[in-house]
Amino acid sequence: MLRVNQNTQVYLACGATDMRKSINGLSLLVSEVLQQDVFSASLFVFCNRSRDKLKILHRDNNGAMASATLYSLIETAKANKPEPFAYIRYILTELPRLGRHAEPEAFDDLLPWLCAEKIQALQ
Repeated sequence: MLRVNQNTQVYLACGATDMRKSINGLSLLVSEVLQQDVFSASLFVFCNRSRDKLKILHRDNNGAMASATLYSLIETAKANKPEPFAYIRYILTELPRLGRHAEPEAFDDLLPWLCAEKIQALQ
């Protein structure tokens, strides 16, 4: 599970990333290309050439690295109009604002079919 709060730094890698890269390959990109500490509590987001798949590299509280592929969110976004990369950027911005103890209904506004117009206005 990704733990995101208002202090979490999110780095979006520019350009296309080879999605065949493992955790080690993505970690190397973080340290050499982004020049960031891969062991920080930051999120590092990578997308493929067609911008329809993402990988997020994140250090969890135990120090283990996790790589989460968000294919389901991407496909749902594509089916409901928001551009997938813009949608992921939007939810990663909005989730910390909800806080840890938000009621489940508060997350409804983040569903792609309900926030497509907001995302379009931001672009």
